[in-house]
Amino acid sequence: MGYTLVHLSDTHLGFSDLEKVTADGVNCREQDFYDSFRHAVDIILDTAPDAVVHTGDFFHRPSPGNRPMIEGLAQLRRISDAGIPFIVIAGNHSTPRSAYTSPILKALQSFNNVVPMFSQRYETVELNGIVFHGVPHINDDRLFTEEMKKISPTPGKNNILMLHASLGKEYIMEEFGERIYPPAMKDILKEFSYIALGHWHGFQHIKNYGNAWYAGSTERLSDREAEKEKGVVIVMLHDGDMTPEVTFHPIPARPWYRIDIVNCNKKTIEDIEREVREFGQMREYSGAIVNTYFHDIKPEQSVYIKNSDVAEVFSGALSVVVRRVFQKNTSDAVPRVRRSESLDVYFRSYLRGLVPDDGEFGVLSEKAQHYFDMNERGE
Repeated sequence: MGYTLVHLSDTHLGFSDLEKVTADGVNCREQDFYDSFRHAVDIILDTAPDAVVHTGDFFHRPSPGNRPMIEGLAQLRRISDAGIPFIVIAGNHSTPRSAYTSPILKALQSFNNVVPMFSQRYETVELNGIVFHGVPHINDDRLFTEEMKKISPTPGKNNILMLHASLGKEYIMEEFGERIYPPAMKDILKEFSYIALGHWHGFQHIKNYGNAWYAGSTERLSDREAEKEKGVVIVMLHDGDMTPEVTFHPIPARPWYRIDIVNCNKKTIEDIEREVREFGQMREYSGAIVNTYFHDIKPEQSVYIKNSDVAEVFSGALSVVVRRVFQKNTSDAVPRVRRSESLDVYFRSYLRGLVPDDGEFGVLSEKAQHYFDMNERGE
């Protein structure tokens, strides 16, 4: 007998970023997350699975605003009305840090076919002969370990384990309160038909832990996800077979590109500018987010790299972020900043040690002062 499951995670409804709004006045990035969730629900309804599992961070905050609540509940209604069971665990973003705040996922209990797990304890529910084991995010370290020890698959059944945690240090997101699965409890995981993981934002099979898969987030949240596909996972389970059929189904997401200009300290300004232009001609950037990194750039080079000039290269982009990774200077001759010394004075002192030519120093110093003055005026 076959059993179909859809696994999605980290929808982060309510996330917003950048000062860009849609024609309806909604933050563009916030709308991206609503759109991606709607696309995920379209796939769910087309697939008509036996159940859907969502492995955490349904909302981006434990107290979401009106819009994410409305958008999220509207899509859940579509799944509920189709008679498809939807099991969701709380992630670290959706879990209150105070005992005095009610868990937001509690509001989902009012829907038919929706089973939220949010009580910071290990829970199980059986649906159509499949046992779903859920461990939502748990704030307390000690309680987290205690609840993990309770995980136990039901003999003679297909068992699905749902976790919102890092399965190994390489899947740490560097967020407050995130949890790492105890390595000593690795063997128990191999007794599950499928392990549905949330927290890590990339689609990933964790082979060392058995049938463990991260579905990834449904939208990109940082440039380490640039150009990575987003989507949902469809899982086919067969009685007596511990090897599930797992396929990834992509959904549309905001284009995001990361541009890395390396070894700037070994290049001329003209070389750097030409390389930026070459990247700008590689593809269409309309509506995209572009993060451009200048690695090992010297301060005196940085003065000539204007953010506005870089932004013009990537025409039509929603946002162009320029980041400078300055060359590390191991010289003992670098001047120390005195408490009473302003940044512009310090910079000129530093520049003087790098540029002995008076003419070049004058040009660079004047250009740098122009930007310091702009910063003072808040421009």
